[in-house]
Amino acid sequence: MVWTQIRSFIKGSYQAASQQSPLSYEQYADLPKARCRLDGDTRRLAYEVYLTYEEYLHDRGLWDDMDQIVHIVGLIQLQKLEVGGPTVWYDRVYVDEVQDITQAEIGLFFLLTGENCDALYLAGDTAQAVSQGVEFRFEEVRSVVHLISGGKQKIDRWEKLVHNYRSHKGILRVANHVLLCLHHAFPLAAAKLPLDAGLVQGPRPGLLHANYDQVSRLLEANQRLRVLVRDDMKEEIKSKSGTSDLSSAIFGIREAKGLEFSDVVIVDFFAGIKDKKKLQKAWKRLLVDEAKAVLQANKEGKARTKDSLDVPLEMELELKLLYTGVTRGCNRVFFAESSETPGFSSLCRVLTENGLAVNMDMNNIIGGIDMKKIMTVDDWRCEGIEFASQAGSHDLTYSVDMLERALSNFKKAGDVALAERAHAHLVAVQFEKELSNQDFSNDDNQTNLYAEKAVNAATAYLHAGLVDGAARICKDYCNVIELNKLPERILKLSRLSSVNDSGDKPKN
Repeated sequence: MVWTQIRSFIKGSYQAASQQSPLSYEQYADLPKARCRLDGDTRRLAYEVYLTYEEYLHDRGLWDDMDQIVHIVGLIQLQKLEVGGPTVWYDRVYVDEVQDITQAEIGLFFLLTGENCDALYLAGDTAQAVSQGVEFRFEEVRSVVHLISGGKQKIDRWEKLVHNYRSHKGILRVANHVLLCLHHAFPLAAAKLPLDAGLVQGPRPGLLHANYDQVSRLLEANQRLRVLVRDDMKEEIKSKSGTSDLSSAIFGIREAKGLEFSDVVIVDFFAGIKDKKKLQKAWKRLLVDEAKAVLQANKEGKARTKDSLDVPLEMELELKLLYTGVTRGCNRVFFAESSETPGFSSLCRVLTENGLAVNMDMNNIIGGIDMKKIMTVDDWRCEGIEFASQAGSHDLTYSVDMLERALSNFKKAGDVALAERAHAHLVAVQFEKELSNQDFSNDDNQTNLYAEKAVNAATAYLHAGLVDGAARICKDYCNVIELNKLPERILKLSRLSSVNDSGDKPKN
């Protein structure tokens, strides 16, 4: 909760970026309730924690991504004063998953278009706002454009997309019920849009009681099946899944956002709740005790205020995580729990009573003809390309994970060329990760080691055909060290990668 206040308001608002400093306590306390939902006492406590956090950064000479955005915005504002007007850095800016970015970042995108709102294209789903520390509303975009342009530009009301081309109606009925619960308990948590409408009918999700061994057997039977878990449980469940082939099919829900899979099993979503007593009780209250009120409010087009429900604030994120997990599936979705919990019992009860899901016996479906699904060579290749495309994130740990998955897929597809490229890309990111984690000193031995790692990272990016990555390494590290070995390594790589007219590689 406090991190959201820091990242979304105190340091990550456009007001903070434009004034080149975090909001004062008075400015933060004056934010309207519709924008910051905390009461006055809680805001005061949050600001005290922020001051401690800021002192920690200052004492260690550290900065965070919000400081970076503020600095960039300041440079653009300075240039605007120097040249007498905005500069067009990009003709068009396209942003997906916009619900995961801060108001200051939206302002930066607008500045990069030369303050032309017609050149800015944003897409997102506030019901999938599961990124830590971001509280996004589409109204933020309008307010930023109005603020930067001095009221000269305004954005028309956003387009509402209601046809879901990924999931069929069987899956979407469950997803929509979760969404109704979110709107009912937290009316301001997500934009109230028409519920998603699938294009075709499809099987209802299955409800399973299963241990990890049975889940592993499911994965062996169905190569198209992917396991979704709470992100903090991913490594634990991977270690229990057995072989690396099976563990590569396990994703954290946040990690999987933006991806799609044919079949999905959401494992131990309820058994993995940390604050078991409070949140299990909250799930039961919302899913069972409030079930009739949720459906009635939807029919009447009304929503209760949060104050009328005894539901903790943490349930907002819980509902969004569940909604995100359900909507990753295209064909089949299963819920599997290794232990009985009030939350899962409540989910099973409300979904079966409303005909939205079916109870299934694990032993009967493992050998069932419906679960025997084989991935073709093209399936493995296409999914591998999708994984590899996710590796452009500034989160190097996430990029490594995605590239390891891509490499595994390309090997299964027998695509040597893509496997080699994915391996080279993986090596490059691993070198870059080492560089980013290493403290630099003036010691000669450390300098030489640092230089060697930078050379290796840049060369690996070139080997993977990613010139931009190599250029970034040079830009980031040339100001620290002299990459005097790089030209020789690039020439060697050029000789190895060039092909003569006959298609043979030249000899060294």
